Amino acid sequence: MLCLQSADGASSGFMVLVGISVLVVLIGVSVATVLVLIRRQARQRAEAFVEVLGSQFAGADLEFDPEDSLGRCVRLQEFKVGSAGGRRKMRNVISGVWKGREVLCCDYRYVIGHGKHQRAYSQTIMMMSLAPSFPSFVLGPEGFFAKIAQTFGASDIDFPTHPEFSKSYVLKGKDEEAVRAAFSFDLLEYFEGQLGLTLESHDGLLLFYRVNKRCKPTALEAFLEEGFEVRDALGGKFP
Repeated sequence: MLCLQSADGASSGFMVLVGISVLVVLIGVSVATVLVLIRRQARQRAEAFVEVLGSQFAGADLEFDPEDSLGRCVRLQEFKVGSAGGRRKMRNVISGVWKGREVLCCDYRYVIGHGKHQRAYSQTIMMMSLAPSFPSFVLGPEGFFAKIAQTFGASDIDFPTHPEFSKSYVLKGKDEEAVRAAFSFDLLEYFEGQLGLTLESHDGLLLFYRVNKRCKPTALEAFLEEGFEVRDALGGKFP
């Protein structure tokens, strides 16, 4: 009788081990499948950019680097978004000259949180030169962006003359007086009609993007035009 119980116990243990082994294999296959799909999507996105640059931007002096091997976007780490979270990655870097204007943009991904609470953010960021005299600031929509803007350690800059702007955007800067002076009446009017933008200015460089939004390769021209329009507005030139 004891021998029979021992045999049954051994059989049950064996089945448990088989079940665990099958589960491990299934998890491994699932992870491998996801990784393959992610890599395929990344490759397809890079190929789409190459195709667009060869068609819509034919004749333009633009270069494409799928991995930022030359470190053209290294200054991104000087900005708030560039220091947010971890596992940061820059891809699909486009640089050069288009319509007489210097172009530099990339896909940028970072992860916030840990374990089941982690979340990845991916956006296409455009980097442009700005007058060195322009004050450093961060501007972005209310909500998630406010968490990044908190690192400035300053209060949100509101404008009583433009309640819609103050309601829609978080604006911060270490030199509040200089930022207020830079955001003229006309500039505030402009941004009230351009909701959802995210900007960071620092040391003569401007970042333009939308939080967790990547530009479709086929919409690259419109994305660049919008970025240049925003920079012109900051310089007092409105469309």
